[in-house]
Amino acid sequence: SWAEAAARWREERRQAIDETAWERYVRQFVAQYAFDEAQSRAAYSILRELQACARDYQQTHREEIDRLPRDALADHSLGKPIRRMFEELQARLEPIPTAAQRAAGGQEENGIRPVRE
Repeated sequence: SWAEAAARWREERRQAIDETAWERYVRQFVAQYAFDEAQSRAAYSILRELQACARDYQQTHREEIDRLPRDALADHSLGKPIRRMFEELQARLEPIPTAAQRAAGGQEENGIRPVRE
């Protein structure tokens, strides 16, 4: 239904702002495709890099963000750069699994799917 789709969209936007959701996404992605040690290191390196970028952005815009109502960042224009960083995380993880890992892991198991605006 439309209401369910709207609720799912809002939740996806909220998760794109939440750093712990980013960690959960990477952990699930690594597990889904049964990454080896090198692949896992690469995935977590990308995560750490983009988390640092998100923290820097939030520090730079702290005053503006603090003026927003609680949980409003996901839907506010100030949250857009952070959502874009999450999309970058997703895009940079995508080429890591091998064809065999993709075939074995499936595309959308465990709720692993891109978040789009």
